[in-house]
Amino acid sequence: MNRRQSDHLMMIIISLTILIIILTYFIEINSVVHGQGVITTKDNAQLISLSKGGTIQDIYVAEGDTVKKGELLAKVVNLDLQKEYQRYRTQKGYLDKDVNEISFILDKEN
Repeated sequence: MNRRQSDHLMMIIISLTILIIILTYFIEINSVVHGQGVITTKDNAQLISLSKGGTIQDIYVAEGDTVKKGELLAKVVNLDLQKEYQRYRTQKGYLDKDVNEISFILDKEN
C-alpha cells in the first residue's frame, strides 16, 4: 500500500467515525429497564414502584439535589393507561348524553 492509498484510507476511516458520532447524537435509542427506585431522604428511604410500569419521559432533578415536599421529581408516561383513560372519557361522554336524554324523557312525562 503506497502513501496515497494510506492517506485515502485514513480519510475514509476518519469520515466514517465523524459520521457515526454525529448520527449517535440524533438517533434515539430506547431501552427498557425493570426495577425499583429508592428515594433517600435525610430521615428515611421511600420505595418507589409503579403497578402498571411506564417510561420515564422527563427527570426534573439530578442525583444529590435537595427537593421540597410535593416537588415533581420525574414524569412517567404509560401509553396504555393514556389510551384507556381516553376510552373511559369517551364512554363517560356517551353515558352523560344517555342520562340527559332519559332525564328529559322523564321530565316530559311528569
